[in-house]
Amino acid sequence: MLIQQAPPRRDGAAARDERRPVASRASSERVASAAAHPLLASAAVTLALLVALNLLLALPALRRPLDVRGDGLLAYGRLQTCESLGRAPDVLFLGSSRALYAADAHQVDNTMRSLGRPTLSCNLGRMGASFANDYYTFKRLVEDGYTPQLLVENLWENNLNVNMRTTADNQGTNLAQEVRLADLGDLPDLRAHLGMEGLPALPEFIADKTLPLYGERIGLLRTLCGASTFGPCGVNTVEWDRNTQQVYRRADDRGWTAMSGYSLANIPTQALATQYRTLYANILPGTRHFQIGGQQPDYLARLVALARAHGVRVALVVSPVAPLYLKFFDHASDWSRIMAYWQAFATAHGVPFFDDSLAHGYVLADFQDPHHLTASGAIKFSAWMARAIVAPALAAPTR
Repeated sequence: MLIQQAPPRRDGAAARDERRPVASRASSERVASAAAHPLLASAAVTLALLVALNLLLALPALRRPLDVRGDGLLAYGRLQTCESLGRAPDVLFLGSSRALYAADAHQVDNTMRSLGRPTLSCNLGRMGASFANDYYTFKRLVEDGYTPQLLVENLWENNLNVNMRTTADNQGTNLAQEVRLADLGDLPDLRAHLGMEGLPALPEFIADKTLPLYGERIGLLRTLCGASTFGPCGVNTVEWDRNTQQVYRRADDRGWTAMSGYSLANIPTQALATQYRTLYANILPGTRHFQIGGQQPDYLARLVALARAHGVRVALVVSPVAPLYLKFFDHASDWSRIMAYWQAFATAHGVPFFDDSLAHGYVLADFQDPHHLTASGAIKFSAWMARAIVAPALAAPTR
C-alpha cells in the first residue's frame, strides 16, 4: 500500500503572503525601499529647495536689495542712489572724493534747466576710487539697464603715481569693491588679486557669483535680523571707518556730499603758508616722487571704450585745487606734466579734456583742504560744468 507524503506545513504568514496579489507585494517592496533610504529622500528635497532658492535670489528685483544690505563698503548703496531716480540719469559723475564733493548734480540740472535743456544728473563719486573701481561701477550700472547719455570722469592723479607706498593698483578697499561689483566673466582681470588679505580666494569668488544664496549671506542675515542686535545680528558688517560712513550718509538724493563748516579760510594765513605740509601730511604719500605708470590708465581706457560701445559720450575733467596744492609735489613741473599726460590721453582716445584745476574765481573758503571743494566751491564748479561740459556734450551727436 502506497503512503502519500503530506505536503510541508506552512506557517500562517507564509500562507498569507502566497495569497497576496503580486501588485500588492511590489508596492510593499517599494515602500520598504523608500523607508530604507530616508536620508536620500531628505537630501533630494533639500537640494531641490536650494536650487529653487538660488534661482529665486538670482532675480535682480530680489538680489539688489540684498546686495545693498550686505555690502559693508557701501558700493551698491551708492549705485542704488543712481538707480532709484525713476529712470537712467542723463549725466553721470564718476571719480574719487573729488567728484563726490565737487559734483552737485542738482546744481548741474538747475543750470541746464536755465539753459533750456532739462537733465537728470547723478553723482557716483566714491572715497579713494581708482579708475578700475569706476570701470566696474559703470559696467554694473550699464548691465542693470541705467545707461546715461554722458559720463564725466573727475581725474585724480594718485591713480597714476606708481611710487606710492600702496598704489591704486593694489589698494585694498578699491580691490574689495571691484570684486563685489564684478561678474564671473571678469575673473581673468581679477584673478591675480584673489586670495590677498581681505579678498576672497578663487573658490569663494566663484561661489559668490554663481550661488546667490551663498553670495548674499550677509544681506540675508541683515534682512532677517532687521533692527535686532541679538547674537549674530549684533555683528558689525560695515567696513568703512565712522568718518567715511558719515560722509556717505550725508550725501543727498543725487549722491553729492556737501562739505561745509570748515575751509582753508579758517586757518591763520601764516600757519597755512609755513605749516601746510604738517597740517595736510596725508596728502604727501600721493604726491611725492611722482612717476606715471601702472594699470589704472588701462582701466580708464577701458572705461572710455565701454561707454562708447553703449553710445555714451565721455568727458574728462580735473576739478579746481588750491594753488597751495602744487607745493606738495617734489618739482614745480610735476603738475604741468600730469596735465599734459591727461591731455595726451584724451587726444589719443578721442574725448575732450577740461583742466579747471587752477581756474580763477575760487577763494580759500571754497576749499575744505588743498584739493577738495567745499559746498560753495562745488556749486560754482557744478554750474561751470553744466555750461562748459554738459550742455555742449549733449548737444553734439554721438559718435
